[in-house]
Amino acid sequence: AYQSPLFPSDGSDLGFNDVNPYDWYMPYVRTAKFYNMFDGYNGGREARLEQTVTRAEMLKMVLEAASNFGGVNIMDGSTPYRDVPPTAWYADYAGAAYTYGLFDDSNGQYLHPDSPMQRGEVALMLYRLDVAGLL
Repeated sequence: AYQSPLFPSDGSDLGFNDVNPYDWYMPYVRTAKFYNMFDGYNGGREARLEQTVTRAEMLKMVLEAASNFGGVNIMDGSTPYRDVPPTAWYADYAGAAYTYGLFDDSNGQYLHPDSPMQRGEVALMLYRLDVAGLL
């Protein structure tokens, strides 16, 4: 969405023990890792690329991209979502999602951070970032 250049694959597994360093997805993984959009799991040792993405995980990827390329400010973790503890790793992203109105959930009271992200929700999130001039 931001027309950012991809880093070419360099034959590295980037520290992930569950990827093929020569597979088609490595330029995307390498670029996402460089821009802090993706850290992996288990201390950065697993990418789990076949795993379903949660709403919190997608927020991180989209908002880190928007922060790096579109001028989005990721907030301080204060959020009115009742299901987002202030100490959660995704609290800053939840605060930004609320501020920018990226989701329509229960009158803004619940984020459902562990729920799978639906394609329509991703499209709506990107649309709203675009309308706000942040995409």
